[in-house]
Amino acid sequence: MEALQMLKFWLKKDQLNFTKDWETPITDMTVDPDNSDVLGEVLSTQLTELDSMLDRLLGEED
Repeated sequence: MEALQMLKFWLKKDQLNFTKDWETPITDMTVDPDNSDVLGEVLSTQLTELDSMLDRLLGEED
C-alpha cells in the first residue's frame, strides 16, 4: 500500500510542475551598463526646437 502512495505522489508531483521548462536568461537578469538618459536627450532637443518656434512666433506678433 505504501508503494502505491509513493507512486501516486511521484506521478502527481511530476504532472503539477507548471514551471518545469521555464528559465530566465542571464541577459534578462543583468543590469544594462549604459546609463545614458535617452528620453532626456530627446525631450531636450524637442523643447529647444519648440522654444525657437515660439520665439519666432512671438517675434512676428510684435
